[in-house]
Amino acid sequence: MVKWIYLLLFISVNTSLADISQEVFTSPILGKWKFTEYIYEGKSLPLPNPHLNLFFEFNETGSDRLWWYRNNEDGFCERIGVYKYENEILEDQVVWVNPDNHLECAQHQDMKLGQNAKNKVTFEDNKLHLHLSLKGQPFIYVWERQN
Repeated sequence: MVKWIYLLLFISVNTSLADISQEVFTSPILGKWKFTEYIYEGKSLPLPNPHLNLFFEFNETGSDRLWWYRNNEDGFCERIGVYKYENEILEDQVVWVNPDNHLECAQHQDMKLGQNAKNKVTFEDNKLHLHLSLKGQPFIYVWERQN
């Protein structure tokens, strides 16, 4: 209960959230996306772990949810953020981390309270491409829209 109160308090205090929600209302980023492949060194490659179920969901309110689990393992990782998507740039700040997350989740930057990220996002063939870097090389997470 306390975790939800903290989240609601953050949202009500954050006056820029109303501005964010207006900007993303018609955004192509809205919806639920599943990580299905990645592109590294110009090659499209399958999931590194076929048991991984990794999702990103973007809402009209300016909030997002990132979570994952593996079919063959116990536990999960989940967090909520507030985001802004404009001119192919996704800005995202983590505002809540599930206290029931698996211990391994704390190792991931995406699961740290207060973490800010700013990355390029493009859309190709109805797929969301999240552009990152790995060892100085482009690394692109490819996500498919879910119903």
